[in-house]
Amino acid sequence: MRFYISGLCAVLLAASVTTLTACSPAKAPEPVKSETPVAQRPASPHHVMISLAAGEPMTRDQQAYVIQLQDKVSAKWQPVAAKLKYSVGIEFTVTKPGLTSDVKAVSSMGTRKQIEACRDAILRADHFDPLPDYFKTAPQTFLCEFMYNPQ
Repeated sequence: MRFYISGLCAVLLAASVTTLTACSPAKAPEPVKSETPVAQRPASPHHVMISLAAGEPMTRDQQAYVIQLQDKVSAKWQPVAAKLKYSVGIEFTVTKPGLTSDVKAVSSMGTRKQIEACRDAILRADHFDPLPDYFKTAPQTFLCEFMYNPQ
């Protein structure tokens, strides 16, 4: 009986291998071609990341709003060139109508000029979209981390 079961397993295994190898490979889907070209920013070695200053987890809606803030601040940041990496943490508050206040450096591994360039990016990005109702408190304080990587 034992030989019969192991022999049956070998036959089934051989049949499944034959079946698997006989399949034709799946054809990869072709990329969708767009009529209008999409403008993309060139990849940058520098990064801007924004989070809630309180360090609380965010909902998807809150994350979407923070990504908008991040994109706007990133577009306004003109990093000061340096030979070494540096990072600057700036805390700022967004009011219900989307205005910024209380912009201040809270951490830094950079020079005064580098800190000012990061602070200025937030000030130049002001006026943000109004703070949505899904934030529990208004005004809301955010932490923006600027990271510079020399090329």
